Amino acid sequence: IVNTASDFKTAQNKVPFPLTIDQLWQAHLSNEVFQLTVCNALRICYVSIYNTYDNFIGQCISIAHSKEIRTSDGKDFRKLFLTAIGENALDKCWAGEEIDMARKIRHKLSHAGGRVDSNFKYKDKCLIEDNVIQILPDEIKQLFSVLKEAVSVLVDIAKDKPEFQ
Repeated sequence: IVNTASDFKTAQNKVPFPLTIDQLWQAHLSNEVFQLTVCNALRICYVSIYNTYDNFIGQCISIAHSKEIRTSDGKDFRKLFLTAIGENALDKCWAGEEIDMARKIRHKLSHAGGRVDSNFKYKDKCLIEDNVIQILPDEIKQLFSVLKEAVSVLVDIAKDKPEFQ
């Protein structure tokens, strides 16, 4: 095995690679298909992270009430959240601006191709070009951080409640 690995390494070193990493990256950046793929991968990542959180919250409230509950139940969900988790966590975990903005961005990405109109509540808080929300890696990192903190708050409260045991 050692000899085979050595032979492979020797052969690999004899084959010249004509492009540097920087040249290869620049070639990718000029490729329209690559550009679309990266942009859409960022959108998919944002939507996936939010949807995972949304599902987690819905499952937690369903467990607390011993019945199927969906976050899309609107005001009913808010009331059920309050009775299961309490008012102290409502803003941090569900109704606060950061999570509301993430929910509305996810909705626009999923159902309107990211397009927004002049009535979009958070147009001054996100990058919009040609009336389309643009998702960058920093937005994904921020979303993950906000939702991770919200999960921590929820878990800290739920661990002491008998309906979650």
